[in-house]
Amino acid sequence: NAGITSRLPEPAKAEYVSIEDKGPQPPLTPECAAAPSPPKGEMNMSDAIEAIRSGDYDSAISYFEDLTHDRPNYHIGWLRLGYARREKAVRLAPDDQAGAVVLLKLAMDDLAKAAQHVEPQYKAVALYERSKSLYHLARLVPREEQLRTACLEDAEQACSLSDEKKFWTWWEYIQAWLPPGS
Repeated sequence: NAGITSRLPEPAKAEYVSIEDKGPQPPLTPECAAAPSPPKGEMNMSDAIEAIRSGDYDSAISYFEDLTHDRPNYHIGWLRLGYARREKAVRLAPDDQAGAVVLLKLAMDDLAKAAQHVEPQYKAVALYERSKSLYHLARLVPREEQLRTACLEDAEQACSLSDEKKFWTWWEYIQAWLPPGS
């Protein structure tokens, strides 16, 4: 909003407290720097999303597993669970391909449940994310040609439900990635 700054009061100097004004600060101890994440019972949706952003996939997966167990028709919970599992699998793949395959298959199941959302936009997001899971799985298990086909089908269906640019660029990428005649 172009005129918002003229309507806001100017900040007073008292609102800005510098570190020097606070006095000496205790040094950051290793215990403080590596503070544990909140106990499982205390985690909320925001904490779980932040856990995904920070790469703490185990905490996020645990939270979303509990959430989807309690609310099996909560499609967004399934979407986030599938996303967290896929991201963990991608990072695990170089060191543990078998573990990554298991996680990717679980992610595909989660995202299939998320794709049952009645709103086309949410369904498109779930199909897009499942297509990406299929892509990573197809790279780990190249002999299973049906994974490549399913990857393309999900990407194409996401495009049919939404004109969001990321869906279209993903679909174009997958078309170029597939061997001719697929």
